[in-house]
Amino acid sequence: MNCFSQNEKYPICEGCEGVSAVSLKQCFKDKVTKSIVSKIKLPENVKKDSIEETINIVFFVDDGGKFELLYVNSPYKSLKTEVERVFKELPEVIPATYNNHNIEMQFVLPIQIPLSNNFEKEEIIPEYPIEKAVVVLKVDSLNLLEHKSELNLPYTHQNYASLDYFFNQGANSHTSVKPYLYSEMYVVK
Repeated sequence: MNCFSQNEKYPICEGCEGVSAVSLKQCFKDKVTKSIVSKIKLPENVKKDSIEETINIVFFVDDGGKFELLYVNSPYKSLKTEVERVFKELPEVIPATYNNHNIEMQFVLPIQIPLSNNFEKEEIIPEYPIEKAVVVLKVDSLNLLEHKSELNLPYTHQNYASLDYFFNQGANSHTSVKPYLYSEMYVVK
């Protein structure tokens, strides 16, 4: 029996519907950046100062697919107000999912000013095929109910140290943000 890690999927913007899960992150970033940059009208004081800087926009996509602005790091209050206006106009997207459940996902999006500098460089993310699934643990003598459950495996050094060898055989996709489930980690024969 094989076992796979839990599945997290980025939000899906219009135009990214048919994109593979590996390329979805870049597609989402590109579409959101393009949408925001195309709608921003730089305030006169920002144009007048001829600034060249990067502002970071912190936002999240809620579990319903709506964009929520959290923070804009800019010394220009007028620019912050303009970014708030743009975020109110963004269309809803298909929300991010984790184990097929809608989740809220937070992002930090750097926007360069002047706005024309945002699309000069393009990052290419290689796609790596999955060659084989890794059998994590075979539990022959233990028949514990928790090993068949949908409970999260507690994030303790003892639990995860015993699984470390198996994590490092595959893509090592483990993070403390996404705890594994017992049913995914223990294969009962």
